[in-house]
Amino acid sequence: MGDLFSDALLLPAVALAVVAFLVPRWLARRLPEGVWPLVLNAFLSAVLMVLISGAVFFGMYVRQGFLAVQLAIPDFWTNVIFFGRLGVMSGIIWVPIVVLSVASLPKNWVKETW
Repeated sequence: MGDLFSDALLLPAVALAVVAFLVPRWLARRLPEGVWPLVLNAFLSAVLMVLISGAVFFGMYVRQGFLAVQLAIPDFWTNVIFFGRLGVMSGIIWVPIVVLSVASLPKNWVKETW
């Protein structure tokens, strides 16, 4: 049961889901209200989630025993592409949550109307 929460998919999936909910809300505090800033929020949230997901997978590889130097030095750009692809593929977990989080932002607008 311990492997289920530490090394398996459950803990990273739950962590990515929570972060996917929080990232658009964090960006909404820094962006103005309006439709185009909302679209920008969705785009920036997706980019940040790809980066965060790739970093989570990098951390999982390091936790499994790979040295960070081993993963970074030999062929740096190949590894960046590899972890970037993993971040994009994990979108099956975080994309629906980001979409719902961004879609719920206009209800809190004070100056603009939807």
